[in-house]
Amino acid sequence: MYFAALLARTEDGWQASDTELDNVETLSDLADLARESAVDDDTVLVFIEQEDAWFAVVRVDGEDDPRVYLSDAAAATRSSYGAMLADELLGRNNEVDELDTLDLDGTEDGEPEAEEEVDAEAAE
Repeated sequence: MYFAALLARTEDGWQASDTELDNVETLSDLADLARESAVDDDTVLVFIEQEDAWFAVVRVDGEDDPRVYLSDAAAATRSSYGAMLADELLGRNNEVDELDTLDLDGTEDGEPEAEEEVDAEAAE
């Protein structure tokens, strides 16, 4: 369950409204949603929160690239919107990332670790 709100800067201050994310699949979709509520290309802040697990603030200034803040990227990656934002922060796209093929020990998936190679040689 998500809560999402838009805060658009106006001449009279900030105007807040809650919003639905049903049609948002990418950061570009989210930025477009924010720009629709903007007045004269002023700043719009998008707040997204999921069940007290994580929250995000996305700042959209006119046609500039959105800027993203995530409170807990690890928790956010467990949800679709959070993963989308975390991927943007980490500079990942939908292609396979080089880090996805590395184990924490620095070897590639399927590659034997150095100790396993030494044990195999010793057994011969």
